[in-house]
Amino acid sequence: MILLVNIKVYNKIIRKAIENLIALRDRYLNEGIVIREYIKLKNLIVHSKSGMPLSEEYRLFFLNHTCIGVYDYWEEGDYDCAKPELKQFEEIANTVQSNFFTMDIARKEDGSLIIIELGDGQVSGLPQRADKIEFYSEIKKVMADVC
Repeated sequence: MILLVNIKVYNKIIRKAIENLIALRDRYLNEGIVIREYIKLKNLIVHSKSGMPLSEEYRLFFLNHTCIGVYDYWEEGDYDCAKPELKQFEEIANTVQSNFFTMDIARKEDGSLIIIELGDGQVSGLPQRADKIEFYSEIKKVMADVC
């Protein structure tokens, strides 16, 4: 199927949406607006309250470029598959100029994994189901190697 889009109309719609966003959120915008490519992700479940589709996503925590935790991103849904292979993400993490950060990743419909975003580890939420003792033990272990 070929979808023909009038680019002038499309650009007007996008421009208006961005203008509305700025008008509503202007003082809360930090560094600007990012427009990303839409990528179809593997569905996990539909959120019980919002009705939003939730996809298979994970939050990885890195401290001194060492992965200290891999957590299911959503509290809802059954993550009935094995945790993702981390090698490619650890290699990318080694290039990040931060000592403590998160990397959110997701599984695409074709089964491959992509990075959704990086976040500051100090303000990124630890999922409620995460074992907090284990998380802080991993931090202690990595920091012991530094000191």
